[in-house]
Amino acid sequence: AERFTLRSVDDGVAVPGEITWEEDTLVFTPQALTRGVAYEVVLAQGAVAASGDAVIETTYTARFRVAPEPSLISSVPRSGAKSAPYDELVQLSFSCPVDRESLMEQLRVEPKSEFYVWMDETETLANISMSLQPSTSYAVTVGAGLQDRFGATLGKDATITFMTAPRRPGVWLRSSRPVGLYDANGALNLYASAVNVSSVDFELYALDLDEFVALARYGGWPNWDEFQPERSSFLRQWSVKVNAKLNEVTTISASLSEPRRPLESGLYVVRVSGGGSQSREHQLVVVSPYNLVLKTGAGEAYVWATDLETGQPVEGMELTIYDDSGMAIAAATTDSDGLATAPLDISDPWVPLTVVGLLGDDSAVVLRNWSDGISPWEFDVPVEVFSQPFRVFAFSDRRIYRPGQTVYYKGYVRADDDGVYSLPPTGLPVRLEVFDSQGRTVAQDQLMLSENGTFDGAILLSESASLGYYYATVAIQDQFADLSFMVAEYRKPEFQGSLSLDKTDYADGDVAEAQVAVSYFFGGEVGAAQVVWTALKEPYAPSWEGLDDYTFDDYALSEWPYIAEYGGPFADGTGETGADGTYTFELPVDLSEDKSSKRLLLQASVIDANNQEVSINASAILHKAQVYAGLGADLYVGRVGEQLSVNVITVDTAGAPLGAQEVTVEFFKHEWYSVQEETEGGDVYWVNKTRETAVAKEAIDTDERGLGSAAFTPEEGGAYRVRTTVRDAAGNENHSSLYLWVTSDRFINWGQANDNLLQLVADKDEYAVGDVARVLVPAPFDASALAWVTVERGSVLEGTLVEFDGVSQIIEVPITEEHVPNIFLSVVMVVGSEALGAPATFKVGTVELPVDISSRRLDVIVTPGKATYQPRQEAEYTITTR
Repeated sequence: AERFTLRSVDDGVAVPGEITWEEDTLVFTPQALTRGVAYEVVLAQGAVAASGDAVIETTYTARFRVAPEPSLISSVPRSGAKSAPYDELVQLSFSCPVDRESLMEQLRVEPKSEFYVWMDETETLANISMSLQPSTSYAVTVGAGLQDRFGATLGKDATITFMTAPRRPGVWLRSSRPVGLYDANGALNLYASAVNVSSVDFELYALDLDEFVALARYGGWPNWDEFQPERSSFLRQWSVKVNAKLNEVTTISASLSEPRRPLESGLYVVRVSGGGSQSREHQLVVVSPYNLVLKTGAGEAYVWATDLETGQPVEGMELTIYDDSGMAIAAATTDSDGLATAPLDISDPWVPLTVVGLLGDDSAVVLRNWSDGISPWEFDVPVEVFSQPFRVFAFSDRRIYRPGQTVYYKGYVRADDDGVYSLPPTGLPVRLEVFDSQGRTVAQDQLMLSENGTFDGAILLSESASLGYYYATVAIQDQFADLSFMVAEYRKPEFQGSLSLDKTDYADGDVAEAQVAVSYFFGGEVGAAQVVWTALKEPYAPSWEGLDDYTFDDYALSEWPYIAEYGGPFADGTGETGADGTYTFELPVDLSEDKSSKRLLLQASVIDANNQEVSINASAILHKAQVYAGLGADLYVGRVGEQLSVNVITVDTAGAPLGAQEVTVEFFKHEWYSVQEETEGGDVYWVNKTRETAVAKEAIDTDERGLGSAAFTPEEGGAYRVRTTVRDAAGNENHSSLYLWVTSDRFINWGQANDNLLQLVADKDEYAVGDVARVLVPAPFDASALAWVTVERGSVLEGTLVEFDGVSQIIEVPITEEHVPNIFLSVVMVVGSEALGAPATFKVGTVELPVDISSRRLDVIVTPGKATYQPRQEAEYTITTR
C-alpha cells in the first residue's frame, strides 16, 4: 500500500485518502477530487505480493480526468447562425454527462415548440427533435437547474439563438403517379406545387410506343436518369409565373394544350422544373378518350374498354400486352361489350404488365401496378395471389428438439385446380432442405410421392447442432411449403401442473374458485412451489353448434372501424402450494364496467425449488346475463315497401333453447351525412357523419322452443340496424345486432369514400348449393353508370354488364356445385364525364360468397386396437372415413 499514490498530473501533488482491501483488491478512497483535473494512479516498482516472493518489477501508471463542472460548450446549429437547417436536429454538447430527465425539465424553446430529447452513449450530447419552421428566429435555453450525472447544476442559464433558412426552392407534381391519364375530351390540366421559385417551367415531348412502354413499366424508373427525349419529339415549352410569399406553398395549374389548339390523343412525357430550383420531375401522359380495366387470373388476362365521356363499352379496340422487358406477349380485340380475354403465360402476379389499346388514331393504356387502393386485400377477403398447380403441406412430429435427436417429418401434396383438389401423379420428386438459425444448410433429402400423394422422412440432428430456430423448405416442382422447429438445450421439467376452475361458466357477481395442482412425473406432490397468476378478460361473442344462422354479437356501423372491448388484466396474485401440492384462490366476477360478456383467461406459472418453471392456464365464460337473444334473417337485402322480418331465438348460457322470454326488438335507420372539407394543402376530401334514428320497436315473447320473429316495412332505402334486448331474472341485459339493407328507386347516400372502393353486401354469411345469392350493390353515383359484374375465384368464371341509373341494385348469383367452397362477386363500375358532369371516375367492390362444404367434407375416425398399451408393444389403429 505504501507504494500506491494518486497524484495530480499538473503539479504532482499527492491526493490524501484511505486505503482498504477487499480480498485481493486494493480500494483507495480519496478525500476530494477537483472537477476537470487530470490525475495519475501510480503503483511503484518493488511492491511485494501478500504471500511468496513475487515483486512488481516495473512501475504501473494510469491516468483519468474528473468530469468538469457542467457547462454548455457547443451547439449545432451554432449560436448566432443566420441560415440554420429547419429540418434537422438541434444538438447541444455539454462538458460532462447530464441527466436527460433534468434536461427535459430545464429546456425551453422560443417560439414554443414540442420537442423530444435523446442522449448519446456518453450522455454529453443531447439530440433535440422539434418542428422548426423556416425563416424563423429561435432561442433555445438550458435552465440553471440542469443537473449532471453527479448532482452538480449548471448554475446559470445558457442560451443559443439562431435563424432558420427559408424553404428550399422546389417544384413537385400533385399527382405522385408515374403515369397520368387525361380525357381527350376534357380539360388537360396538370397541377403542381411550388415554393420559393419565381416560375414553374414545363416541357412537353411526344413519345413513341416503345419509349412509353420502357418508361412506364415497373423497373423503368432507372431509365429516367438516362432518358433524353429526341429534339424532334419536342412539342412546346412554357412557364407559369408564381406569385407567392416567402415559404408559402402554392398550387398552380397548367394546360397541356396550347390556346385554341387541343392536344391530340397520344403518348407524351412532361418535364416540370422551377425557376431558381434544381428539382425536376417527370410524368408520362396518356391523352385518350378511352379507359382500360385490367384483371389477371390463372393463365388469362381480362380487359374492359370504355369511353371516358359516355361510359359505354368500346368495341374493336386492338390490345397488346407487354411484359417487364417490353416484349409483346399477348394480343386480343374487344367485343361489343368492350371485353377481351387473352392467354397469359406468366404465373408470377408481381411481374409488371402494360396493356396498350389502339383504335384508329387513339390509344389507351393500363398498367398492372395501377392498383393503389383497389388491391384485393383492400376488400377484407381472403387473397391468394399465386396460381399454384399443387398444394404442399408439411409437418414435424414436435416443435422442439435437442442436438442429437431425430426430427421426423411428413407431408402431403394435392393437385389444385382453382380450389378443386385431387391426387397428384405418383412418383413426383420432393426436395427437402433444412437450414439452421444462421441460414446454413444442415440437411437435404430427396423423396418420391406415394400413390396417396404423401411423403415422410427423418433428419438426425448433429450432437453439435447450433441452437435456435430451424426451418425447412419442401419443394415439388416450383411449389414450396415450409416447416419450422426449435433446437434447444432444454431440460425436461420434473413436474407437471394443472390449473382448474370450479365451473366453466359464471354469472356476474359469482366468485370463481381456482386451484393449481402440481405433482412429479414419477409420482408425489410438489409442495412449497411458488405460484404467480394473472387473470385477463377478452371479448366473447357466443356461438353454438346448430345456431350458425344467428348472431349474438352487438355492434354498430357508427362505431366503425369496430374495436373490440378488451378488458385486459384485471387481477393477479402469488401463492405457494401446500404439502398436498395444491394452491387455491378465489376470483370475484365483476362485469359492471363491461358492456357485454367476456372470456376469462387465467394464466399461472409454477416455480419449484430448482427454479424450473411450468406455465399452465384455464378459461371460462363470464356471462353478462343468463339469457341470450340471437338474431337472424332469411333475407338481409330488401326493397322499400316490402316487409322485412328477423328471426329471434332465446337460449341459456349453454346455447340450449330457453322459451317464454320477453325480447325487445328495435329497428334503427342508419344515415350518412357527407360533406367535403379542404386541407391546408388545398386537397378536398369527404367527411362522413352518421346518425341512427329509431323507426320501429316491437316487444315479442319467444315460444316454448325459444323462437320468435319481428318485422317492419321500410319506407326509405338505406341501412337499418336491428337490435335486441333481453333481460334475465336479475335484470341483467344482453344485446345482439344485425344490419338489413334496403334498395329504392331513389339515390341513397351510403357514405362518400375518399377512395375507389365499393362496399358490396351479401344477403347471407354462407350459401348452400342450389341457393341464389343476392348481393346489394350500392349506387355510389347519382348518375347513369355501367358495371362489369364478374363471378371469380382463380379466374373469371362468368361476367356480364349491368346498367345503373343512380339506384342501388341487387345482383343474383345461382350457387352451383362448382362454386364450393367459395366464389367472389366483383363489380367494376364506371361513370362517364357526360353523365357525371365532372371527370369520369370508377368504383371497385368485391365480396366473398362462402359455400357450404358438407358435400366434400370427410369425417375421419381413428380407433385404437385396445384402450391401453404397455411400453414396446405395437399399437394398431383402424382409420375409417365417411
